[in-house]
Amino acid sequence: MSEYQWIEFRAIESPLDQEAIGFMHTQSSRAEIDEWRFTNEYTFGNFRGDPEEMLRRGYDLHVHYSNFGIRNLYFRFRDGFEYADLVDQYSYEEQICWLPDEQGSGGILIISPEGESDTYDEIWNPETLASDFVPLWEMINRGDMRPLYVAYLALCIWFDPDADEDEYLEPPVPAGLKQSHPGLDRLCGYLEVDSDLLDVAAEASADSQDQTLDSKRIDEWLQSQDREQMKSTLQRVLCNPSQEPQRLLREIAAELFSHSAPQQSRRSLLEMRRQADEVRRRRSEAIEAKQAQHEANLERLAHVLHERQIQSIARDPNPILRRIDKAIEEKRRVSYKRAADDLKLLQEALGPVFTRAKAEEILSKYPSRSALQSEIRKALDG
Repeated sequence: MSEYQWIEFRAIESPLDQEAIGFMHTQSSRAEIDEWRFTNEYTFGNFRGDPEEMLRRGYDLHVHYSNFGIRNLYFRFRDGFEYADLVDQYSYEEQICWLPDEQGSGGILIISPEGESDTYDEIWNPETLASDFVPLWEMINRGDMRPLYVAYLALCIWFDPDADEDEYLEPPVPAGLKQSHPGLDRLCGYLEVDSDLLDVAAEASADSQDQTLDSKRIDEWLQSQDREQMKSTLQRVLCNPSQEPQRLLREIAAELFSHSAPQQSRRSLLEMRRQADEVRRRRSEAIEAKQAQHEANLERLAHVLHERQIQSIARDPNPILRRIDKAIEEKRRVSYKRAADDLKLLQEALGPVFTRAKAEEILSKYPSRSALQSEIRKALDG
């Protein structure tokens, strides 16, 4: 299998200026670069750029995928990010870590699980990953830690099963794990999170409020604004149309929706993994039992059909006799085999005397057809 890598950076909050774009061109000579995206793919060689610096200079999201074990996902959050302390509770060694900026509250969230060439299955559409992960950036930016919790669960495959129970404790459990989300579903596939483990984890997760900003909710927010507030908001958007609309939507969501803080359940991840294994074992047993029942039903049905066929032959053997003669006329080994099988049915329905008489008739009529002779004699001997 040849090596393959996909590199992508994505600006979410605002486009890059010309100075930032100039810097991005120094990071790769072959990448496709504009104010919103940076993409490159490799079938040989490696990306030599500095992902962290590229995020600091304008991009908000970075994906590095390879078919030999790389599953990196970086998020950049600007100054004003309110949840750095919460993000830090999901850190694990260098595989999930928060790199704070030297000044301000912003930083870079790195999700970089360990992996080898045989750790993960290959992904066939990596070019859609960044687009699918944009909602995760938005979730974390408003304090929804589900992406980080899911990433933490992905690390469970590396935990020592013989370790002490309190060595690997569950991070805070965010609300909404029971609800499906396309971005989270893609992240689970990207990091190959155990779905049974996620189901076990979701048992301790509260339901989350639907935070879709539809026209009805936006209208609700508009009704709460007075004339001066509306004027100020419009001025913000018109003066900075590349950044303010997305920032305004986040502000509206923060005003309309209350965010549930993650629950501190602190379950043992090793015990959760054992529970997931037990769920998987029971499901496997149920599938095997269902398959066994299905095969038994087929066997009973085959027996019933066979009995009906034998009874039909006993009532009137002429159709099967004509079928035997017709098969012999085809002069092919496979047809001779079919005729021999019908002789066996004939014997089961009418007994050996009638069947042997028919067989002797065939043998004497076609003495030079050695293949036919062989198949008929095997049927009689059987």
